Amino acid sequence: MRKGYYLIILILSTLLTGCLDMVYSLDNTVNAEETKIETFQVANDSDFSIENINGDIKIESSSNDMIEIVIRKTTSKDKSELAKAKVIIDKQSDHTYVKTEYLKKKVNVNVYYTVKLPKNVNLNNVDLVNGSVNIKNVNGKSINVECVNGNITVNSVEGEISLESVNGNIDIKNTSTIKEIETVNGSIKSEISKIADNSEMSTVNGSIKLYIDDEANMSLRAETMNGSVLIENDKIISKTKRKNKFYGKIGNGKNEMNVSSMNGSIKVFNLN
Repeated sequence: MRKGYYLIILILSTLLTGCLDMVYSLDNTVNAEETKIETFQVANDSDFSIENINGDIKIESSSNDMIEIVIRKTTSKDKSELAKAKVIIDKQSDHTYVKTEYLKKKVNVNVYYTVKLPKNVNLNNVDLVNGSVNIKNVNGKSINVECVNGNITVNSVEGEISLESVNGNIDIKNTSTIKEIETVNGSIKSEISKIADNSEMSTVNGSIKLYIDDEANMSLRAETMNGSVLIENDKIISKTKRKNKFYGKIGNGKNEMNVSSMNGSIKVFNLN
């Protein structure tokens, strides 16, 4: 277990969170608000990315071939404050970029996005400072999600996913391929049907629960410093088994996943 590595990550994440809190803070009090809906069509097999500061991001599938973005701005101040947060939608030939920009240093505006993507559009990047990310029933080739303060939930997603949070839990269900899952202060709960080779899953302060498909064909290395590793999946063939360390495989063990927690337990169950 890389104790020094985890200590550095914990210190840096604490400093990062403190610095961000000085600049951006999420105030859920609503005194004024406005909602706008953007609908447009993009090229087949194009990409979509979104970046936000304060406010939840929800992404789901569309029932037609149009991208729909519902943008809801709220503030605890008067309505004039809403104009200080600008939403930019950059429609390029092969990629649509959505971004929130604050026009002044101190802005009291939350921007909440609900995005509906057609099946022929690939979700690419999601970046958020304060708020939760919820992604359901969409496609992507390589999906990267980063959230500083908030939970990440992914359900029924096709594509290789990498998820990262500093302060928040991560929950994954019915998703095709897992590459890299990381949080510092939070727990991870994940269903696993397929992994990319040399995949990683880790937390510093939190537990990890894995529900692995019987036909996953993977090797699993699990280790915790202050906690235990519990294997309740009867399809895993054990090679190394201790209180806080485990190595085994399911099926041919083709691809390997490293799972680690510094302060928390790791539990592995059958998915089926």
